Amino acid sequence: MTDTDRVDSKATNAAPLSATRLAAVPMMAGVGVLIGGWVAASIFVGPQLDLGPRRTELEFADHVLPGAVVIVICLAVTLVLFVGKRFRPAAASLLFYAGLGISLAGVWTTATHVPLVLQALRDQAPWPAALNYSIPAFAMLLFGIGWLSIYRGPYAAPAEQTA
Repeated sequence: MTDTDRVDSKATNAAPLSATRLAAVPMMAGVGVLIGGWVAASIFVGPQLDLGPRRTELEFADHVLPGAVVIVICLAVTLVLFVGKRFRPAAASLLFYAGLGISLAGVWTTATHVPLVLQALRDQAPWPAALNYSIPAFAMLLFGIGWLSIYRGPYAAPAEQTA
């Protein structure tokens, strides 16, 4: 990797981020917006799948809030890195912490739907509803873990970086 392939990191203690990884941010953010929207929109399909009466505040906390958090994180990261050029030296740190936020939203959404899957296994809840709510949640968790594996943060230097 040459010096032109790196984002200057002299202003911070963060490890430099390769141009390839920086260029992948808009694509990753786009996928994140789609997954966040999928999670948030799954509550509108649920009533047609006969899950029975549900509490609106739980649906908001389990779907809309984590989906909105992921959408906001993805849009904010893209905006900060590509509009605010002065933040590029801290890109590795910013992307790592964004991945933590996305992963936390995925853990929350997945964990709140484990009981629903267990109920479906015992035939106490319909499988279509359990899958409608659980698959987007698991996709969000996997996306967060994938984001963290790509942008490992300022303390774990990627293989293509040399000191």
